[in-house]
Amino acid sequence: MVKCNSCDSDIKQKDSVLSCSRPTCKLQYHLACVPNKQGNSSSTWVCPACKIKQTRRGDNSDTPVKTTCSEEEFVNTKSRSRNPPAVSGSGSVDDEKPYDILGTIRTELEQVFRRELPNFLAKVTDSVSKALESKFLELEKTVRTVSDLYDGIKTTVEKSTSSVKKLQTENKSLNDQIKMLQTKLNNMEEASLRQEQWSRLQNIEIVGVPEAKDESLPDILNKIVKHLNVPLDPHEMDFIHRIQAKRQVKGQPRSLVIRFQNRNKRDAILSAARKCGGITSRDIGMQGELKNIYINEHLTIHNKQLLSSCKKTAKTNNYKFVWTKNCRIYTRKAENSPYLLISCEDDLKKII
Repeated sequence: MVKCNSCDSDIKQKDSVLSCSRPTCKLQYHLACVPNKQGNSSSTWVCPACKIKQTRRGDNSDTPVKTTCSEEEFVNTKSRSRNPPAVSGSGSVDDEKPYDILGTIRTELEQVFRRELPNFLAKVTDSVSKALESKFLELEKTVRTVSDLYDGIKTTVEKSTSSVKKLQTENKSLNDQIKMLQTKLNNMEEASLRQEQWSRLQNIEIVGVPEAKDESLPDILNKIVKHLNVPLDPHEMDFIHRIQAKRQVKGQPRSLVIRFQNRNKRDAILSAARKCGGITSRDIGMQGELKNIYINEHLTIHNKQLLSSCKKTAKTNNYKFVWTKNCRIYTRKAENSPYLLISCEDDLKKII
């Protein structure tokens, strides 16, 4: 059912009604709800809502107001509905407009929004723009600072990289020089060892001869060569003396070193000692505890250590023979096996 746009009551068929003359408006009002302030024809009457839209900035004193009717007014309204008001001679009705609170508020709000919103948006936009501009400036400053730091670090890294490459080149050059010098040093050391060993080619070393206070070393040597049946002229011997071992063992006598005028006499004594199969202290007329006496080539300390390592390695790998000849070290696994020359520690790897 249709309601009055002023009092919001239902419009009945018997009620006197005014309808808005605007084609696009469908609002209806009780005739009693429209006070007669200005005379207008019912055919040209415009409702307060359309009137407000038409004149937004005009005097709104004639806008109908939705008020609560008292009991007397309610009775009068019912009586007026039975007795419709008289129309003036010009055909107009009393069209005094009640004050539409909701419409007015809505209109005022629209006006305020339309008037203030652009300014508000402009202020907000300006504030946001300034804030963003400030932030962008700070960000730009930070980026520049970071960029400067990056450039500095990049420059430092490039310098460091260049220095490292230079040091690597120098290091490689130094390593090459060290290798060359190490090779030369090894060659010199080998040459020195060979020269040292060469100087002992005319020597023999006798191990195990007991020591005495008033001993005569030439007499001891004469007794040894006599036992070996090797003639020896006193002039064929250059010198004879005892030497201190590098690691002296308590109770073990010092070795005898004899140098001959030529290698032939040395070789003859060594050959006879090998054929003899061994000499003891009793064989040369010494009293006391029986001691074994060994006649060897006079090796350098380096070759003695190498000979000891060779014997251990040969024993581990079941090699039967280890010997020296002309101060060189040899080893052989069996009687019919080829011999191996051991000149340095690396040669021990051949013993497998």
